[in-house]
Amino acid sequence: MADVVQVRRAHPLETVVASFGILLTVAQLPFYVAAGVVAPPWGALVLSVAWVALFTLGLRWFRDHPTWVLLVPALAAAVWIMSVTVVEPYLGWGP
Repeated sequence: MADVVQVRRAHPLETVVASFGILLTVAQLPFYVAAGVVAPPWGALVLSVAWVALFTLGLRWFRDHPTWVLLVPALAAAVWIMSVTVVEPYLGWGP
């Protein structure tokens, strides 16, 4: 016998919060793309893959855990700051 799965509908405020989180994540894309100026091609590729993975995580959480989506832009900002400003001198990246 098939189990019945009950789907919980998100509160409209949760949808607004999740949409804002996705919008903030998309707004960080230019920073990830511009990192190619200081990073070598492999570093730019790694950062691009990281952004795509974080964006995918945000989309996944949009449906399952809408309020968690606000963590994604904060995590994306932390990854970018760590890679471009903190790690950059140690890996010899630069213009």
